[in-house]
Amino acid sequence: MHYRQKKFRRYYFFTSFTLIFFITIGIGSYIVLGKYKQFQQYALQDRHNSIENKKEIIKDIVNSYVNHINYSINSKHESIESRLVSKVNTAYKTSMDMYQKMKADNYPEEAIQSSVKTVLASMVFGNNYIFAFDKSGVIISSPLLPMIEGKNLIDMKDAAGRYTLRDSLEIISKTGDGFQDVVWANPSSPDEELKKKRVYMKEFEPYGWVIGYGIYMDDDDIQTKSMVVKQIETVSYENKGYIFAATYDGVSLTAPEKGKDMYDVQDVNGVYIVRELIKLAKTGGGYLTYVMPPFKGARPETKISYVAPIEKWGWYVGTGVYITDIEAEYQARMSELFTSEKYETTLIISGLIALLGAAGFAVYIFSGKFQQLVEKFNADIELKNAELAKMNTALEERVKEKTTELNKLNQFLEQKVEEEVSKNRKKDRIMFQQGRLAAMGEMIGNIAHQWRQPLSSISLLVQDIQEAYDCGELDDEYLQSTVDKCTATVAHMSDTIDDFRYFFNPAKEQVHFDTSAEVKRCVNLLDAGLENSNIKVIVDLHAEGMAYGVPGEYSQVIVNVVSNAKDVLLSRGVIEPVISIKSYNEAGCIVLNICDNGGGVPSDIIDNIFEPYFTTKYHSKGTGIGLYFSKMIIEDNMNGRMTVKNEDGGACFYLYVPIAKSKKPENTNMLPAL
Repeated sequence: MHYRQKKFRRYYFFTSFTLIFFITIGIGSYIVLGKYKQFQQYALQDRHNSIENKKEIIKDIVNSYVNHINYSINSKHESIESRLVSKVNTAYKTSMDMYQKMKADNYPEEAIQSSVKTVLASMVFGNNYIFAFDKSGVIISSPLLPMIEGKNLIDMKDAAGRYTLRDSLEIISKTGDGFQDVVWANPSSPDEELKKKRVYMKEFEPYGWVIGYGIYMDDDDIQTKSMVVKQIETVSYENKGYIFAATYDGVSLTAPEKGKDMYDVQDVNGVYIVRELIKLAKTGGGYLTYVMPPFKGARPETKISYVAPIEKWGWYVGTGVYITDIEAEYQARMSELFTSEKYETTLIISGLIALLGAAGFAVYIFSGKFQQLVEKFNADIELKNAELAKMNTALEERVKEKTTELNKLNQFLEQKVEEEVSKNRKKDRIMFQQGRLAAMGEMIGNIAHQWRQPLSSISLLVQDIQEAYDCGELDDEYLQSTVDKCTATVAHMSDTIDDFRYFFNPAKEQVHFDTSAEVKRCVNLLDAGLENSNIKVIVDLHAEGMAYGVPGEYSQVIVNVVSNAKDVLLSRGVIEPVISIKSYNEAGCIVLNICDNGGGVPSDIIDNIFEPYFTTKYHSKGTGIGLYFSKMIIEDNMNGRMTVKNEDGGACFYLYVPIAKSKKPENTNMLPAL
C-alpha cells in the first residue's frame, strides 16, 4: 500500500509539472514570438512612415514658400495700384488748389489753365509722369513726350491694338476714375521694348480733363523676383537642406548650379531630372525620386524632391531629402527600440522561469495532500455506492413516470411560447414599420422642399442656354460652364437622395459610429421642412467619442423627437419657434439634448408619453409609437437612457448612450440621473 501511495504521488507530480512546464513554455514562446513579430511589423511600418513623413515635411516647406511668394506677387499688385492712386490724387489736389486760388484772385481763364498745366508737367518720376488730355482726345500735358502735346490722339492704338484714349474716356464717363492696362514702349528697357503698363485715371472737373499716371509692371516684377531669390538662398534646415528654384525653361535660379541651363541634365539612370520636375510643377506639383548628379556641394545619392509651381512667373520651387538621411534616422530608432525590446524579453523569460520553479514546488507539496484526500474519498465512495445502488432502482421507475409527464408538458409549453413570440414579433415589426413610414413621409416632404430651389436653378440655366443660342452667344466655354453648374446642382440633389437612402437603410448591423455625424445628417434632411415652417434650428455639438449600435435607429430617434417638436410649435402657433440640439460628454456618456420653446409637456401626461399608443395628436396625424420605439432603441438596443422634462418654457428630451470602448458596451447603471 505504501509503495502504491509513493507511485501515485510521483505520477501526480510528474504529470502536473509536465503540464505546467509545457503551458509555461507555450505562453513564453507565444509572448516572445508575438513581440518579435510586433517588432518586425513596427519596423516595416516605421520605415514607411519615416519616408512618408519626410515627404510631407518637404511638401509643407515648399508649399509655405510658394504661398509666401504668391502673397508677395499679389501684394506687389496691390502696392502698385495704391501708388498709382496716390500719385494721381496728389496731382489732382495740387491742380485743384492752384485752380481754386487763382479763380478766387480773378485771374484770366487762360492763365489759370497754363498754371495748372505747368503744375502737371512738373510731376515726373523717373521714366513715369503725370499726363493729361481732354474729352476730345487732345493731349494737354506729356512732359517726356512734348511733341504730342496739342495733338488729337483719340484714334491712337497701343501695341495690343486697343484704342487707349477711347477706353480711358469710357471708364471716366462711367465712374469718374478707374484703372486701365496698356502695352507701351518702356524707355528704360533696351530698344524701348513693349511692356505692359498699369494706369490710373481721374477726371479734373473744372476743365473736363483726364489726368493719369502709369507704372511698367515688369520693373516691379524684376525687383520682386530678385528679392524672392535672395530669400530662398538664405533658407536652410536640418541635414544641410536647402530650397531651389528654376524657370520652366530649365535655368537654375539658385545654388548649387545657379544661372546654368539644367534642362538636359540626367542622373545615372537616365532620368531627365529638370524636365520631370517641370512636368510635375505644370500639373500642380509632385514628388520625384532620382540620383543627385555630382554638383559642387551636393551628394550623388538617391534623393526625393517635391516641387510646386509659381504660375505667374513660370517658375518652380522645390526641396528634397536624401534617402540615406532617412535611413540613418530609422536605423538609430530601431537600434534603440531593439535594446528596449531585448530587455523586456529577458525580464519575461526570467519571470516565467521563476514562475515555473514556484509551480513545481507547489505541485510537490499539494501532491501529498491530494493523495490523502483521494484515499479518504475512495473509502467514502465505496459506502455511498452501496446506498446509491439501492436508491437507484426505486428512483428509475419514478424518473420514467415523471419524464413522460414532463415531455408532454414541455411540448405543450414550447408550442405556446412559439405562438406568443411569433405574435409579439409580428406586432413589433408592424409598429416599427409604422414609425419608419411616418418618418419617411416627413423626409419626403423635406426632400420636396430641398429640391425646389435646385430645380428652379436648373430650369433657369436651361432657359439661359436657349436665350444664348437665340442670340448667337452660345460657345463651348459658355455651354461647358452652364453644364458644370447643372451637374453641380444635380450632384447636390443626388446627395440629398443618398442621405435619404442612408436614413432608411434596412441594415441592422451594430457598429461604432459618430453621433455628431448622425445629428448633422438628420438636420440636413429636416432643414428644408423646418425652414419652410419658419422654425429656427440651433445646433451646438461638442460630444467626443463613438457610440455603439445601429446608426439608422439612432437617427430615427432624432427625427422622431425633432418632428414632434415641430408639430408642437406649429400646432401652438409659437411666434418665434426655435429647436435647439446640443451634445456633450457626461459621466462616460454621450448626451444629446433636444429642446423647443413650445410650452412644454403638460404635467398630467409627462409620465405617460413614452407608453405605446399614447398620443396627444389627432389619430390621423399620430400613432403614439414614435417615442415608445425611440425609448426602446436608446435603452434596449444601445444600453442607454432617454428622459424628458420641461425647461425654459419648452420640452427637453435627453438621450444618454455610453461611450463605446473597443468592444460592444455592456449594460451600466452609472448613467447620470437628471
